[in-house]
Amino acid sequence: MKEKHSEWDDLVLKERQVENELDEITHVQRDAQRIEEQYEELFFYGNQLIDRLETFVEAEKYVAEELRWGTKQKQQGILYHLEDQKEQIHKEKRMIEDQQDELFYEKKRVLAETENMNEY
Repeated sequence: MKEKHSEWDDLVLKERQVENELDEITHVQRDAQRIEEQYEELFFYGNQLIDRLETFVEAEKYVAEELRWGTKQKQQGILYHLEDQKEQIHKEKRMIEDQQDELFYEKKRVLAETENMNEY
């Protein structure tokens, strides 16, 4: 009986650790989303600035076009990187959720075994 109680305590402790990991990865996920939104806002204002600049350099439109093209390339690079990070965070969260599910079933098994032992 003591061994099952210890196994139960170990599972409860592991469950708390997994819940803490899940909370942490959820915060990281929200932070990543917030960062992406801030970048998108920054890119919007940057693009508006280039549009305004273009009106001042009408004679040399290629300057604004080169600036726009270079800016767009950097923006895409940043957004691709952020998307990769979000995907990695999602995978990590899914793994933690899977651990949580496994712990649930393991606790159920231990509880059933304990109840069976108590019946006999």
